[in-house]
Amino acid sequence: MTTERVSDQVRYTASYGAEFQYESTSFSLALLLATERLKVIAAVHPGLWQPGVLAKLGATADHLSNGRFAVNVVSGWFEGEFTALGEPWLEHDERYRRSAEFLQVLRRLWTEDDVEFAGDFYRIRNFTLKPKPVVVPELFQGGS
Repeated sequence: MTTERVSDQVRYTASYGAEFQYESTSFSLALLLATERLKVIAAVHPGLWQPGVLAKLGATADHLSNGRFAVNVVSGWFEGEFTALGEPWLEHDERYRRSAEFLQVLRRLWTEDDVEFAGDFYRIRNFTLKPKPVVVPELFQGGS
């Protein structure tokens, strides 16, 4: 049995005529529940998502889909989108540094108990995610 992959991009405001895009994680979950073999990759922006919240959503999606949920971490390029949502705009290298920290926290939450993390962008204090994913979701990082 082969599994096809579908990636859902993430946009919160219009940037290039894409005014009516759906939110990627909820749309991805709908696709997972409507299919049996499709592996769905939801795109998220660190800064607009907290890794603990995404870890819980990802574990839930993993259980509901039998391990077909994956995440694409997008560091962001559209300044207006971040500032419109109240998130400070970071320069290129800082956005990628935040993404690296986001990925580190996400992996740890999916695989460890009693997670402690004190980084420049995220703080986790003695947190154990339950339930953990049955299959740790694949992580992708897009960008330049």
